[in-house]
Amino acid sequence: MSFVSPAFFLFLLAGRLAYGGWLYLARSSKGHRAISYGLAILSAIFYSFAGLKWLLLLLLAAWISYFGARKARWPAGSFRLWITIALLLLPLLLFKYVFFYIDVHNAGLDSLAAAPSARMQGVDALESSGFFLRLWNGPMLLLPLGISFYTFQNISYVVQVARGTIEPRRSFVDYLAYLTFFPQLVAGPIVTGSAFFPQLDARPIPTMDDLWHGAFLMLRGYLWKVLLADSMADLVDPVFSGGGRQGSAVAMAVLAFSFQIYFDFQGYTLIALGVGRLFGIRLPENFFSPYLARGSRDFWRRWHVTLSAWLREHIYIPLGGSRRGLARTFLALFATMLLGGLWHGAHVNFLIWGGLHGLWLALEHSMGGRKNQRTIGKEAGSTFAGEGRASRILSWLGRQGIRCITFAFVTLLWIPFRAGSEHNGWQVCVEVWQSLMGYLWHPVAWNGSFSVYLLFGAALSAVCLEYLLRSRPASWLPSRATGPQGGSGLMDLGQSLGRAILVAAGVLTLLLLGSGRQEFVYFVF
Repeated sequence: MSFVSPAFFLFLLAGRLAYGGWLYLARSSKGHRAISYGLAILSAIFYSFAGLKWLLLLLLAAWISYFGARKARWPAGSFRLWITIALLLLPLLLFKYVFFYIDVHNAGLDSLAAAPSARMQGVDALESSGFFLRLWNGPMLLLPLGISFYTFQNISYVVQVARGTIEPRRSFVDYLAYLTFFPQLVAGPIVTGSAFFPQLDARPIPTMDDLWHGAFLMLRGYLWKVLLADSMADLVDPVFSGGGRQGSAVAMAVLAFSFQIYFDFQGYTLIALGVGRLFGIRLPENFFSPYLARGSRDFWRRWHVTLSAWLREHIYIPLGGSRRGLARTFLALFATMLLGGLWHGAHVNFLIWGGLHGLWLALEHSMGGRKNQRTIGKEAGSTFAGEGRASRILSWLGRQGIRCITFAFVTLLWIPFRAGSEHNGWQVCVEVWQSLMGYLWHPVAWNGSFSVYLLFGAALSAVCLEYLLRSRPASWLPSRATGPQGGSGLMDLGQSLGRAILVAAGVLTLLLLGSGRQEFVYFVF
């Protein structure tokens, strides 16, 4: 069920009312079991819209991780731990990667059979003898919704239990509430048991603050998705589909995709966080102003934070991390990012994207990483040591320069991520280069309509707004907290203004949603 469909709004409204009624009827029950049952049932209904067979697969994966973790404490339960992880990875490997290998294998056979030189070497005879076999000629299996995310969440729980970070849950319903919590089930954020279960044990009853903040997060997410991400898609899709590659349109499309994927995924995450707050659950944030990062390592501390943390804890550190010499660190960084790229999809383009990010991380690590980035501006300003103000200005300019360079590198690396094939990605890179060189020699050749420039201006403003909302939370948000004596009038005015803005934004969002929708980018992963 798509988050931008009318069916989801109806489900959320009916589900929230039913959940509130369920908590009211079960208010006298002891413990948190009523909350667990309510969340698990709602999540099962939500996921069943994808298909009952996928719901059964999800429940099977939950059963494997729940029972596998019970006696997987390291080191005595190491064998059980590895068996459990292997069983959890099996469906992901089958649905997402086995058929990728089969497709590559069959394509290789086709190209080999079509080569004249190969036929001269007797490939015909080998084919007739059955030496080369096509592995599969039937239809490819569909990818179960959210399998990449809930597989990693299952593994995270099992590993945390094995390490002794958390205790195994006694109740299977508690575990189902954790794994299948529907706002984050399809595309994250990836939640750890150590972050979720303490909230569940505290019996999270939604307050008015939760409802208002949840509504605000959702509306912000829908605005980012509809106003910015989907509008950017109109610039991106024609270029990457093979058409509309003229002059500056290619470079604009690459820049537009950098904003599209951020506001699309950030929009989804904000909606998920908002829905979670409606049910009294606080999900982890996934983005911390990533396009203001200074360097690759800083970028991955801000972008898709829960996936980055998972890769660090379960791949990078077990491979040795930075504890076993420079060469081992480079290998661990490259392998981690390569697997991170492969997690996004069974395609060579994702391997290229992950590998390039791995090389960038390794190069940055060899140069001292973030430590150097912090001192660049200071060293640049040391020339003006006697002029404190000039030194601070130069230091600030140095930091902004690092941010611009980082954003440029990240934007260029999105090309293989978005391109449908290696050839298409390379062609886009060449055309971007030609477009930039043409602009340097003939600046007037860079054409764009006023609406396009307005869209990019809105995107930059939204990036800055996200930073401000995180660093300085808006005090005008509706809240039940009472202010100091004598300030009740201003408090009421602020709450009324907040409600008016929420209602206006909600109406605008619903109108925009009715004019056309695109699915979230990360739903395919």
